[in-house]
Amino acid sequence: SELDIQGIVNNANYFIYMEHARHKYLKHHGVDFKDMHDRGFDLVLARIEIDFKDSLKSGDEFQVVSKLIFMGKLKFIFEQQVVRKSDQQVMVDAKNIGVCVDRSTAKVVVPNELKAIFDVKN
Repeated sequence: SELDIQGIVNNANYFIYMEHARHKYLKHHGVDFKDMHDRGFDLVLARIEIDFKDSLKSGDEFQVVSKLIFMGKLKFIFEQQVVRKSDQQVMVDAKNIGVCVDRSTAKVVVPNELKAIFDVKN
């Protein structure tokens, strides 16, 4: 179901792969996405910039390389690449721009655990 009629991975699936990798990245750094939600904080995407470089095909193994960077005081960017393992070819290069919303105030914030882990000041 991930392949389109051309026999390549449909572009919508790359968004799912990257989302899964973002959650794993946060968990690895001690930030639990569900716990944050339960405490009233939602990490949301505001924009995605994506360049499709090549296409994965059935049977290709890949990895999603992720890096989190803070932009200004409130926005963050997940720089991500989907890389085919067999030859390290970059299939997708993306910037996922997001913020954290405090649902109780509807304001954009940076929770303390993100400040501590990623060394954000103020």
